[in-house]
Amino acid sequence: MRKLPKHMTKTIIDIKLQNKVIKLINDTFKIDIVSKTRRQDYVDGRMIYYKILRDLGYGYQPIARTLMKDHSTVIHGVRAFDDVTTYDKELYNKYAVIKELILEGVREPATQEDTYQQLMDKVIHLEKENKRLNLYIEELKTKQIEI
Repeated sequence: MRKLPKHMTKTIIDIKLQNKVIKLINDTFKIDIVSKTRRQDYVDGRMIYYKILRDLGYGYQPIARTLMKDHSTVIHGVRAFDDVTTYDKELYNKYAVIKELILEGVREPATQEDTYQQLMDKVIHLEKENKRLNLYIEELKTKQIEI
């Protein structure tokens, strides 16, 4: 995602949004990201929190204040997330699902009832359906060539 100029970043994070993101991450990882620990699942949860809020256009300083951190911690967390997710697809998938829940909540509040596992099951089902349809398309193309 493109960096926003400093004058274009949002400076005040809505408490409802903040709590929603924290709750989704805590429920997904079964942790409390506010805890002061360096355990990897907590670090991963905080990186996702920072990344989602950055994606939504918030500045480093406001994000840092919400978890009583320094802005440089948030900068490091966002950069680390971008690096780690190049090889850790599970972490990226968790981020994608949580972010989609946040965005869906803005569009359709009813989808907030889905759990992380239900959403992952839906993703897996849709991926299988997509593969099946692609195979069917290839089969039709092959039959068309034969005719």
